[in-house]
Amino acid sequence: MRKSKKKKNIEHGEKTLKELHNVYEEGIGIDEYYKLLKEYKRLYSRFGKTIKSSDSMGNEIMEKNDKLSDNLQYTIKTARTKLLGNVEEHRKTKEVTSSYHERIKKLEEALKESYADNAKLEKKMKYYIEHYGEVKNIFEEAKKPNPTVKLQINPPAYKNMQIEQIIALELPKYKEGFILSKISLNDFMNMIDTIEESSSIDNFIFGIYKYLKNTFSKNDIILHHKLEEFYIISKEESVDKVKHIMITLNNKRDVLNFKIRFSIGITKFIEGKDTLEIFLRRCENAFLEAQDDKSNLIIK
Repeated sequence: MRKSKKKKNIEHGEKTLKELHNVYEEGIGIDEYYKLLKEYKRLYSRFGKTIKSSDSMGNEIMEKNDKLSDNLQYTIKTARTKLLGNVEEHRKTKEVTSSYHERIKKLEEALKESYADNAKLEKKMKYYIEHYGEVKNIFEEAKKPNPTVKLQINPPAYKNMQIEQIIALELPKYKEGFILSKISLNDFMNMIDTIEESSSIDNFIFGIYKYLKNTFSKNDIILHHKLEEFYIISKEESVDKVKHIMITLNNKRDVLNFKIRFSIGITKFIEGKDTLEIFLRRCENAFLEAQDDKSNLIIK
């Protein structure tokens, strides 16, 4: 059955309306799309500006941070250099201070030792003055005896006589074999305090005198001169024999924990050449050289 024209127009109209409706809906969608696209572009532009601003700000911050880092490194380096310099100066100051403290300590110790030495010297000086009086001219001493000497151990025949007087008395009797020796005990001053702890100086000197008396022959004259010094007059003896006896004196032996050793000067009177003064001076020179000689024995 064929459709009428009116019905065909109605169907065509409905189809057209439907298509228009679809077009309308598509137009609304496109419009919304463009609106969204426009908004997106605006947001994208703002995002781009934000990114650019951020990048600019970031670069500026990085640049400032680089400068800050450089300044910080410089400050750290400067501070470190200064700190190390201060540490070095402190170390030097500490070393100098330590050396000063050490020096002060040594000076204090030296001062204490000095006080101790002074006390010993005062004691020794007191002993000297007490036993031997003041030092006087040798020629005056030769003229008269020293009345202050308390230790009298020499033979009575030579009591209060000086060595010059004794030699002047004995020399004419034995001009052919007259040997004079002067001896002294080494390090005697360092022994005084120890001696006084166990005995007395007088007893110690008397003990040495007896030791010398027993070592030499009965014809020899043992004379105490002063403190640790003695003279020995050997008559009618050879220099070699006297030397041999003297060497036995310095054989190793200990007394009060001290090594006993003597300094010995020996000389023989030369008839027709020597005077009393020359003879005594030669003996004294030999004695002085013996004090510095390794053997502690000199013959002139």
